[in-house]
Amino acid sequence: MHKISTSEELRATIQALEIAQHQDAAALKNEFQVAYQQIQPINIIKNTVKEAIHSSDLKSDMIKASVGIVLGFISKALFEGRTHSPARKLVGTALMFGVTNIIINNPKFATTVGVKFINLFRISPSPEVLEIHDDPLFVEGE
Repeated sequence: MHKISTSEELRATIQALEIAQHQDAAALKNEFQVAYQQIQPINIIKNTVKEAIHSSDLKSDMIKASVGIVLGFISKALFEGRTHSPARKLVGTALMFGVTNIIINNPKFATTVGVKFINLFRISPSPEVLEIHDDPLFVEGE
């Protein structure tokens, strides 16, 4: 800063510093309000849910887990049937957790097994149909 030699310069400098102090105080108050809003529990929950909705990793993980749990329950139900045997129920529960764990940890394996399972029940086209579709000049609808 430069030397202040007159009382008018002193008043102007004091006034400028007071204005700067008020601006800094307003900015600090505004930042405090923003921080206060961010740490309120409802806003923390809202922000977490928004991040979860927009996270593609979380979506795919939830889908894998859902498919794993559903297939685990199905495998348990198929294994147990209508039995009342405690041993069979115990093995069914272990099978359920095993299938769920395999599907969650190895989704490609589960996809491959699922496709092969579906292909078991699909009717394969006759060899004549395959020959027609293999012809490079074949156009559908002619």
